[in-house]
Amino acid sequence: TLHTGAFTFVPRITEAECDGIMVDIGCAHPGSLMAEWIEAFWPDVTAAPTFDANAFVAQYATTAPHEDLAETFLHWAHREPVPFGSVLADKYAMFDANPELVDLRDDLTALRVGHSH
Repeated sequence: TLHTGAFTFVPRITEAECDGIMVDIGCAHPGSLMAEWIEAFWPDVTAAPTFDANAFVAQYATTAPHEDLAETFLHWAHREPVPFGSVLADKYAMFDANPELVDLRDDLTALRVGHSH
């Protein structure tokens, strides 16, 4: 989610140069998963939201959009259950709709299963 086509890190970019959404670590370019994540789940990137177990997998996920995406991806990849109809379910659905991420999860699951023997 933070590869060069999707994201440019500070200090290589300033807020004035950002063509997408600026967060504390850099610029999420339009159409990137990070930009879509922010648009869908982080209406104000300048303020950390209050922890809500129906919206965040952990308190740490409330610290920044990129941390939320990473923590939620980890839980999704491990197939951790989430409450039906919750914001977390919507976050999982975003991953489920991305064939690249589904393939990655399947590959990670296969590796994990392969190492457990």
